[in-house]
Amino acid sequence: MDTKKKKTLLSISFLAFLYVVIIESGLIPSDEHRSATYDYAVTLSFIIPMIIGIFLKGRVIIPKNKESLIAGSLVALWIYGILLGLYLGNNVSYIFTNFAGMSLYILFFILYNSRLSVNKTEKALLAISYFTVYITLLCYLDRFVLFTNVFENIPYFNTGYNSSGISYGSKYLIFINLAYCLYNLFIIKKVKLQYIISICVALFDVLLATDSGGDALAAIFLLSVVFFGFPVATKKGKQRFQYLLLGFGTYFIFIVIMLLYPDSPLHEIFSESDGGNIVRYAQIASIITELNFFGNGLGAIVQNVFGRSTTYSVEIIYLNIFHKFGVFAFTILIAYFYTIKKSISLFFSRKINPMNAIPLGCTGYMLVALGNPLLFSPANVVLHVICLMALMQREPDSNRYLSC
Repeated sequence: MDTKKKKTLLSISFLAFLYVVIIESGLIPSDEHRSATYDYAVTLSFIIPMIIGIFLKGRVIIPKNKESLIAGSLVALWIYGILLGLYLGNNVSYIFTNFAGMSLYILFFILYNSRLSVNKTEKALLAISYFTVYITLLCYLDRFVLFTNVFENIPYFNTGYNSSGISYGSKYLIFINLAYCLYNLFIIKKVKLQYIISICVALFDVLLATDSGGDALAAIFLLSVVFFGFPVATKKGKQRFQYLLLGFGTYFIFIVIMLLYPDSPLHEIFSESDGGNIVRYAQIASIITELNFFGNGLGAIVQNVFGRSTTYSVEIIYLNIFHKFGVFAFTILIAYFYTIKKSISLFFSRKINPMNAIPLGCTGYMLVALGNPLLFSPANVVLHVICLMALMQREPDSNRYLSC
């Protein structure tokens, strides 16, 4: 294939994947009656150009690194869950719906062989994250502060409205914006008003506007990484003290918020009186009795569970993966641990690059998922794939204490 055709195909491939990123991030609103089948059909139709491009090159390359192993292992685990579910006679429609987003880890190998620009994709995610940060604030003010409800009848804007907060499908991208601005402010030392404002707005969104304890927990984790990770990664005593002071000061503010506002998401994270937690604790008591070594396979029904319409799904997804995959679910935990650890290492790498913050921001949903069944939604799997691609291309400095 000549150079011109290769460039054309590469451009089409990038635009196709960019569309996948946008539609699965929730920036394009979903109809409440739209099925998961529609999402996957759209996704597949737009990655076809990339697949064609790979075969036109005449060879498929499987990279030999940990990121490739993670993506391959998660695809293999999904196939194992399907085969086990079929063997045990689980409902076939449940089998192929349960954790179906795991199949999108194949995107890692498609992206690698398509030679798409990870840097451009990260910039696209960053742009969407900025949009999500400010539109969440705007709609919250519109509905819960000013009570004007201007956006309630406007397409897309009204898709994030719910009874207690503002929550868009792309809200997990807020953590990308937060990580990026923290990196510029504290690592690069760019003290600019735009970063300070964005950090404040992003924290307002996840601590109050979205009304989600999981979002608040992820934000606390991200701030802890910056304020307590930096003293570990630097030898400068004065800066160590400053960051520790910031860290403890931040926790003090969180405690004050919890004491002054008992209805805040921070206060409800582990509260036994919270309606969502009542369901979660009941689900834990139910599902823990059904765990076994090999798992029950995808589509396996969780007995005596309440609070969700689908009987194979529960809020505590980190427990549900053991229900479905058995001991092999540790593959998922190891994959996430590696991703988060290396993302932190890259964040503090001596090789200064603002894009080093994006992988850490991409992992935010993994913390939110502690109490929400969203680990394998298409949007979050795409985020993890982009994160793995970035970690593969940008190795952290081995001289850092936190390096992998």
